[in-house]
Amino acid sequence: MKFSLFFSIFASPWGNVPLFASNPHTQHLPVSHAATISNGVNLRILPLGDSITYGIGSSDGNGYRLALQNMLSGNNIQYVGSQHSGSMANNSNEGHNGAVISQIAQFAYLSLKQLPNVILLMAGTNDMNIPTDPNTASDRLGSLIDELVIAVPDAVVLVAQLIPSMTKSTETNIENFNAAIGGIVAVRANAKKKVLLVDMSKAVTTSDLADGLHPNDEGYIKMATAWYNAIQQASLNGWISPPQAVSTISSRTTCPGPVQWISRGLVAGGVGGGDTLELFFADINGDGKSDYLVLDAKGETKAWFNGGLDTDGSSIKWNSVGEIASGVGKDRSTIRFADLNGDGLDDYLTVDPTTGAVAMWQNGGGFDSAGLYKWTSIGIIASGVGIGAGVFFADMDGDGKDDYVWLDANGAAYLWLNGGTGKDGKWIWTPKGKIATGVGAVREDIRLADIDGDGKADYLWVDQTTGATKMWRNGGVGSDGNWIWTPQGEIATGVGAVGSLVRFADLGGTGRADYLTIVPNSLGVRQWLNGCGTGSGVVTVTYVSVTVSVSTAAGTGNSMTSDPTATITGNNMSINPTTTLAENNMPAGATSQAIDSGTSTTSAASTASGTAKSGAEGLRGFRVENMVLLVFVVAVAM
Repeated sequence: MKFSLFFSIFASPWGNVPLFASNPHTQHLPVSHAATISNGVNLRILPLGDSITYGIGSSDGNGYRLALQNMLSGNNIQYVGSQHSGSMANNSNEGHNGAVISQIAQFAYLSLKQLPNVILLMAGTNDMNIPTDPNTASDRLGSLIDELVIAVPDAVVLVAQLIPSMTKSTETNIENFNAAIGGIVAVRANAKKKVLLVDMSKAVTTSDLADGLHPNDEGYIKMATAWYNAIQQASLNGWISPPQAVSTISSRTTCPGPVQWISRGLVAGGVGGGDTLELFFADINGDGKSDYLVLDAKGETKAWFNGGLDTDGSSIKWNSVGEIASGVGKDRSTIRFADLNGDGLDDYLTVDPTTGAVAMWQNGGGFDSAGLYKWTSIGIIASGVGIGAGVFFADMDGDGKDDYVWLDANGAAYLWLNGGTGKDGKWIWTPKGKIATGVGAVREDIRLADIDGDGKADYLWVDQTTGATKMWRNGGVGSDGNWIWTPQGEIATGVGAVGSLVRFADLGGTGRADYLTIVPNSLGVRQWLNGCGTGSGVVTVTYVSVTVSVSTAAGTGNSMTSDPTATITGNNMSINPTTTLAENNMPAGATSQAIDSGTSTTSAASTASGTAKSGAEGLRGFRVENMVLLVFVVAVAM
């Protein structure tokens, strides 16, 4: 009678379609289950959540995913996600240790572009356990569900209630949260959204926990059974359709008008040491936001992960994770960070100063059990085409992989498109010749960054004295084989910082690069958020003494053309993936190795709560784990 009462309360506008999967506790399935779902439709499944989704607590690291895959053996299963965990081959997921609902909402966008047709959402455990505003967590979950439905309207979103905890206060929060989830799901289902509730709280008991919060192997099998029952119910509802071709839909929204810069003031107080350290920005953890990195002279790297907006929506958290790489014996000037394999994680690269040859350590996306960040040595992936100072990495064709760009002294750009690894294991580079003749600026004044959010890096000229910036929009290759550049004129007048202190990086996770200036001694960071816009492009900033005016006029006398047949002397770029640097004692092909990281000064991350690693050294003037950014009020003149 319990479930019949539930169905009478949450009546479905879909007719007799249930909004709740049948009780998984009474239907414990064997690990191998050969029934087909929806006549054998292909299932592109996005497991989305925190450390439980990642598989913490399971002996093989697979969590529920391998058992569920076996239960769905009658269908072709492809898991998607930027994370990879467990011994199974098909181990992609979007599970992030320690993530709360607001962070999971940001992580989701790393994988939604892969257009899953089934999403397994379990979020809120860390909100309940830390705790982080548990009383309003159901509202955040509802917003996350809405984002998923909007992004992939054809997908089925299966929303799990949380499994129990052995900690009394956490369990009280979980019980209250679970009681609210049913109504959250019912509202969406009543609006004819493909959203289904999964009562995971009855599938797993406290006897199925490995550490009081994460399931053990038996608990994960029970979770797999619950997910299977929910997928079967969604199939019976007629909700599961074949996954769409990823190439048919773009996940990016291009900014239609002139750039509007919104001042957020000082967003990082800095760690000091500007006389010996250098500041880099790179997306190390794959959440779509650039992180704060400082490198010493030999490439030793410490990181503060960009935690995005805090739960109050008006601050940014910077999480110190300490040393992530001790370097490989190369000078800091040779270090680059770029995503070469398109997994959303920036890799660690060294560029030979004479030849431009590139060695790569692939980013493994997290810390190992010893607390060392995971890097895999790939060896030399490009033999180079010229001096290292001219080597840039940027995604020029919008395929998600950074390409090899060489700029000559006068800013002319030569391009080799990144084709990833071939069947023989060698990296593929396709030469496109000279794609830009330059605009009269020297190489040191050029930046390559995606300003309009179309996925392709634009060509920017930053004035040495004022920091004023002109832009040429990257239109990709035209029908005649020439690269298309559209002049946008001056997009920023500068804010009083010299050009060498200007950076472009996406701190907000918008897909558009923000205008940043570096405070030299402290390595502090000031941000002008790239707000996009359709108005005049003039931004009036309250409480900040600068006004950034954006000109909409196209530049004159700066026409830029391409010559795809032009080559650089000696540009026959090849690779040898088996070659390693003499200073690197990590063999190529090794898995989950650190860049000789040694002993970190940070404490080990808690696997029970997923608490971020806290370093002994915080960004000055801010909390170490949660560095608060005060957002200035702005008025935009339209």
